[in-house]
Amino acid sequence: MFIESVAAIDWDDGPVTALVQVRETGPWLAFLLSATRGPRNRIHGMVPASSAAATALNDALAKANRGDDEIGQRFHCAIAESLGPLVLLRGSCIPTGEVPNSVELSWTEFRGRVTFSPEVAFEAQRVDYWADIFDAAEAEG
Repeated sequence: MFIESVAAIDWDDGPVTALVQVRETGPWLAFLLSATRGPRNRIHGMVPASSAAATALNDALAKANRGDDEIGQRFHCAIAESLGPLVLLRGSCIPTGEVPNSVELSWTEFRGRVTFSPEVAFEAQRVDYWADIFDAAEAEG
């Protein structure tokens, strides 16, 4: 998975939600799942987006400020439409111009654990939960 670009939708010391362009498969939606207090060991989740949803998000981003309600609504609708998979990325950011450290999971199994709050992403139990999930998937991989 080679990431070509990241368009932040909501920003909090790195994107909490973003539209990500992947060379092989097109647009994906990214969200921060867990983060330690430093920039390291962040885990972002990504699910594929339809081209229509990506176009609508790009158009809304071009017209409005980050955090705009319309952008948030479009992002949440696009998440609801996604069939997965869920790809977890671990690192200090969502890296562009390279292949990130990642694992693939079932979106159906984990979608109920996704939140879009940067405050929640820093909670110790969430950091431990997503780090354990990432490590287990990587070990199976």
